[in-house]
Amino acid sequence: MSTTDFTIKAGSVPACPKCGNQQHFRAHSERVAEDCCEVWVTCRCGHDLTQDDNSERMEDVWGALDRETIINAMRCTWISLLPATTTAPAGA
Repeated sequence: MSTTDFTIKAGSVPACPKCGNQQHFRAHSERVAEDCCEVWVTCRCGHDLTQDDNSERMEDVWGALDRETIINAMRCTWISLLPATTTAPAGA
């Protein structure tokens, strides 16, 4: 599995429901078949919206963690899933 940390502009995406973070994330890429990788994004605290259901992870032939792939993975696995989860940070 490959990973890379990245930072985005505050307020660009919904906050992590676990810690409230909106800027610091980690992109992951894992080969799951001969010609398919899953790419997804987790919060810096480790919160993974796809942990229980990885069907929402983005599929990519190469699994590169370049800018375009990370943006698409963020849309698939953070922005599209977060409205269906609790949006208030734990303990808030």
